[in-house]
Amino acid sequence: LCTGPRLWVYQPPPHVSESMRPAAFADLHGDGHAEWVAGRFESLPPGFEPQSPGYVGLYDGNTGDLLGEWEGPELGSRFGEFVRRIDDVDFDAVPDLLVGAPGGAGSVHV
Repeated sequence: LCTGPRLWVYQPPPHVSESMRPAAFADLHGDGHAEWVAGRFESLPPGFEPQSPGYVGLYDGNTGDLLGEWEGPELGSRFGEFVRRIDDVDFDAVPDLLVGAPGGAGSVHV
């Protein structure tokens, strides 16, 4: 249950049929607001050809501005259907991101 004011709203382009999965990430700026990530992937009924590989965006936790975006490996991969913050696996002092792409052969990206 949200009790505070709405800060911002994500609106996909009108021609895009997609689903979005947000997840809290980490405060990368040190401003007291955790950034967040969101996977955007097509949600298509069977028989429809995919038009997108899927995307993951990193958003500023204070302003909602897009800080970075990653594209999936191939059309229909549904890259971004699952997004999770994980511990720092490459030892750069920044938490890492696990991204699922269950379409096609299926894959997981760090």
